[in-house]
Amino acid sequence: MLIKNKRRTVIVISCLFVTIIFILLVLHPWLQVRSWNIEEITTPFYVGGGWGNSIALDSQTNVHMCFLNYSNHFAKSFLIYANNVGGKWNYIVYNTTDIWSLYTSIAVDSKNNAHILFQGRMNPQFAGSCIRCITYSNNSWSDSTIDTYCRVESSQAIAIDSHDNLHVCYYDYQHADVKYATNQGGNWSTYVIDYNGSMIGGDASIALDANDGVHISYLSQKGLSYATNMDGTWRTMTIDNAWGDGQYQCADFSPIAVDSKNIVHICYQQRNIELGAAYELKYATNSEGTWRITGMDQMLGLINGNRVLISMAVDSKDKVHIVYPDTTGDLRYASNEFGSWNNYVLDNSLNSTHLTPSIAADRNDVLHVNYIYGQETLGNYDIKLKYAVGEPKPSPPI
Repeated sequence: MLIKNKRRTVIVISCLFVTIIFILLVLHPWLQVRSWNIEEITTPFYVGGGWGNSIALDSQTNVHMCFLNYSNHFAKSFLIYANNVGGKWNYIVYNTTDIWSLYTSIAVDSKNNAHILFQGRMNPQFAGSCIRCITYSNNSWSDSTIDTYCRVESSQAIAIDSHDNLHVCYYDYQHADVKYATNQGGNWSTYVIDYNGSMIGGDASIALDANDGVHISYLSQKGLSYATNMDGTWRTMTIDNAWGDGQYQCADFSPIAVDSKNIVHICYQQRNIELGAAYELKYATNSEGTWRITGMDQMLGLINGNRVLISMAVDSKDKVHIVYPDTTGDLRYASNEFGSWNNYVLDNSLNSTHLTPSIAADRNDVLHVNYIYGQETLGNYDIKLKYAVGEPKPSPPI
């Protein structure tokens, strides 16, 4: 009798094991919720260092991107704007002597004109810097200076409203201000959103809601901070107060997005001081009326001392998509597309010390990612550019 029971137990366990394997095999195509096609873009230009790449989509879902080209840091710089209008990559150079920028931000208006934000310098001798916006329209460039004699060493961001007005945000180190600017009245107007004294970090991100209300996330002395004028007047608040001498510190980039229901989504990185350079990807949203924070992935990597850049997009179904480097120098992707958060390696062929992704979602919820990657050693760069397209898959079978 005992032998029969043991045999039954073995049979049950074997059947259960086979069933689990079968289920995993059936679900395997859905374990990665996107089908990715990755190409390396061979440009006729040297892809410089820095964190200068950015991506946007036009009304026809054409891709528009920009990146910086420089050697010897700022000794020689120019900006490359690229699009795939017509089915092939087209490259347009904005060649000037006054680019002094590690970052760019691109947005495309309803007429499919590209607008690029970057930091310039007032003259070739580096005497002062400024925030500038260039526009590519009808095969020519136009240029405007937003803020003169400010010092911007962190990222700046641009967004376009329903009337094609431009909205930008940035942190001015020279005056220790978080600033917002718009050309809504025809000319550029600049406003101080928050004064933070000796802020460390300061990277700012901007998004607009369905009513053209402005939403800005940034790093302040209080931690992860948020500002909005959606009610007609500016108000600021702290979302995550991990800062100072505590065990946890918010750090660097905090991309923001607003969905079709005007719910705000922010992802950011937080450092565990006790674990040294260990960073965790975190996500904050006010979807339930109050801010709720979720720990996402502890594989977020600080690569060879470089800053960790993360990027986020929200699709037409209000699902969140995030790309970021991991601790091995490869590219990871996280999403709540099927309800719960899922993350995995998007590109494991990089082994990079320098990885800066940017993501956008088109009207069909196809994801577009460009990323600069490669090795950076003592100011010498071996940097390349890749472009990935993530097609959505159907929901997993029940």
